[in-house]
Amino acid sequence: MGYDGSVARATVIGSILATLASASLICAAADPIISAEFYPGGTSNAYEWRTNIFSDGRIEQVVKAEPGWGAPEEWEGRAIPALSRKQLDRFFRIADEVGFCSLEAKYSATYQISESPESWRVLTDQDTLVLTINRGGFPCRVEVYGAEDIAGIWKSSRVHPKKQEGQRFCKAWSMLLALAPAPNRWQKPKLYR
Repeated sequence: MGYDGSVARATVIGSILATLASASLICAAADPIISAEFYPGGTSNAYEWRTNIFSDGRIEQVVKAEPGWGAPEEWEGRAIPALSRKQLDRFFRIADEVGFCSLEAKYSATYQISESPESWRVLTDQDTLVLTINRGGFPCRVEVYGAEDIAGIWKSSRVHPKKQEGQRFCKAWSMLLALAPAPNRWQKPKLYR
């Protein structure tokens, strides 16, 4: 009796496919429930960073090795203690209070002042904040360019037409920073309240 390699190959291939299928299910279960990204503005000497928070409270944060806009793609992990279920629940309670998932997908500090085509208030070199909340497979992602300006944090005399939305976003961002501190010393939760 000869060895039938095709049966053995089919068994190995089937085993590999089953392993890959179970691995993809594990990966899906391990997707972050909260993700945050910080991109420094053009004149900023801040560090770009990314944070993922998982349903078990585990936090993964990576920070660019060098500060500034356009820094090389060299990342370093940063240890942050895991969160309790109570802390995660509090974050989601705040997100629900501010209606995070009802916010628009994207905001900019630049806006039109009047109906005239030349009447724009243009801001450049602002930081970009991105916050994604994923509950039950329904992600809500909001990207904000110049959040501090939109929310009236830097100059309260300037009233951005989306100021209330900016303040709502900043309240959720503040809670995120309370749970997973940013590597930039000035990025404290109280700044965004």
